[in-house]
Amino acid sequence: MNKTILMLLTSIVGTSQNSVYKTSSTFYLYYGKWTCIAKSILTYQYQSSNTILLITGGDFSSDVTSSKLFFRLKQQAAFQGKPHVQLELIQKNNSKLTESDVVSVTTVLGASSIVGLYRRVMNSWERFAFTPVMINNTAPVFLSD
Repeated sequence: MNKTILMLLTSIVGTSQNSVYKTSSTFYLYYGKWTCIAKSILTYQYQSSNTILLITGGDFSSDVTSSKLFFRLKQQAAFQGKPHVQLELIQKNNSKLTESDVVSVTTVLGASSIVGLYRRVMNSWERFAFTPVMINNTAPVFLSD
């Protein structure tokens, strides 16, 4: 039984709560635009990536949001086929963030798929911080500023 528990624990890569990434301050020019917060590259069939992000932040007013986002990829199809993408808000605490404010964009280039995770700028002057709280399998690259 100890071996089973050890194998389960080693298959999930936890991240430090100190890994905090932030979007730039948006100014009023970027209201309604999209900003890329993470990218994942899948390079072989059946490769997968599972991530949970804690997203917090807001604008200069008292509006603050807190959400958990599940971002899962699986390259089930052979290349040139696109990977399966699952994207869902799994927790919303006083959140202004909705499912329509987060999207993924997939590009297939030869023998790899690149999936970008984008978040809509919802207010002027807002800045969001996001922390990966769970990563399993292939880790995405997280982008700041």
